[in-house]
Amino acid sequence: MDVGQCPVRLNKEIDGFALNRVQYAIIAESWRLVEEGFISVRDIDLVMSEGLGMRYAFIGPMETMHLNAPAGLEDYLQRYRTGMRRVLSSAGPVPQFSGEAVERITKI
Repeated sequence: MDVGQCPVRLNKEIDGFALNRVQYAIIAESWRLVEEGFISVRDIDLVMSEGLGMRYAFIGPMETMHLNAPAGLEDYLQRYRTGMRRVLSSAGPVPQFSGEAVERITKI
């Protein structure tokens, strides 16, 4: 039976599946943005369903970077690494996903 998935190989052991690790990173940042009032639940879901999700349904993050600069991945990093690092450094700690935030966010 074909389930429409492709196997991937991890080169060394790490906690969690690769897919879950990437998904959790997206969930954590989405949670922080909603919890801190930067965006609504509805709008962060739209960011994924109408934006990033549509892109990543066809190509992954590394290929996206490679194709988004005239000279490939190294060119992309040369152009955007400073901005990427600035944004990533403002991400903050891993959310607790509990307490008052859960009550507030799930009522939205």
